[in-house]
Amino acid sequence: MWHLELRIDVVNQFCFRPIIPVELVISNRAVLREIERPAGKWGICWKELLTNPPARRYLFQQASARFGRTLMVNNRRNFIRLTAAGLIHISARPFLAGADEPAESTLLLRQAGDRGHTDLGWLKSFHSFSFGKYYDQRHMGFRSLRVINDDRITPGRGFPTHPHRDMEILSYVMQGALQHRDSTGRGSVIRPGDVQLMTAGTGITHSEYNPSQSEANHFLQIWIQPGMKRVQPKYQQRRIEPAAMKARWATIAAPEQSSAFVTMNQDAHIRVASLANGDRLTHTVRRDRHAWLHVARGEINVNGTRLQTGDAIASSRPSEFNITGKKEAEILLFDLG
Repeated sequence: MWHLELRIDVVNQFCFRPIIPVELVISNRAVLREIERPAGKWGICWKELLTNPPARRYLFQQASARFGRTLMVNNRRNFIRLTAAGLIHISARPFLAGADEPAESTLLLRQAGDRGHTDLGWLKSFHSFSFGKYYDQRHMGFRSLRVINDDRITPGRGFPTHPHRDMEILSYVMQGALQHRDSTGRGSVIRPGDVQLMTAGTGITHSEYNPSQSEANHFLQIWIQPGMKRVQPKYQQRRIEPAAMKARWATIAAPEQSSAFVTMNQDAHIRVASLANGDRLTHTVRRDRHAWLHVARGEINVNGTRLQTGDAIASSRPSEFNITGKKEAEILLFDLG
């Protein structure tokens, strides 16, 4: 029994690699998105794929040609499943004499070297998702996770006052200090171990600077799209003791009414952990949940895959992350609805 499965994330523009080597890329220029194959345009939108039997047959013909075997098209009920996550799962399980079912991988790998990059002299930033002048239609975000910017700011420089609206913005400092001022009247300096969350809501302006004249700043700028717009802006800041995240998960941000260090207006749980060589952690991705694991520094192994600083791995299907520290590492896990 061969199992053909193409997973297409219509919401976030990700292209998941299928078990059999057929790859689809979706443009985000229209609601009825055009499907393309690596060899060129196919010219059939994903909605047509769901409702048009010839389109489905064409897909299987292409898979059969690439795989060298004839694949059969099951009925539409078995062929299509649209999950609450916005992922379209296109699958069929035709019987083929003498065939074995291949092992299934449910993980998406995002390598550090493939991220976008901005260099303004005083600011060097790597973008996991499209941001500013970096645009990649395949990487527009992951569920409510819209931005992970790995920012380094030279001494005495920073972001001048600028506005935000309807976004949960979390700053996680890795090195040095970051001075924050905003229109709510709050001002503070955050350092490694501090978690800062700004709810932009109906509108807020703020600035961020490296207050040191000698030490560079390194921090992660994380944006989460809110579950409700036009809420009252607010600012939160808490400190995490190193012991709270040593070889275990510490939930630094979670929905309102939770016991997390800071709370946000979204079904998102952000956890951090620090791992030494040999330390082990697990995370179970449950049905209707989605996980993005980002390596802030160091090196880990996840299900046999080596991940280094800036790498990430993700899943939108029920699965298990088995994590082992290889070098001193700091990791962030985004558990998303």
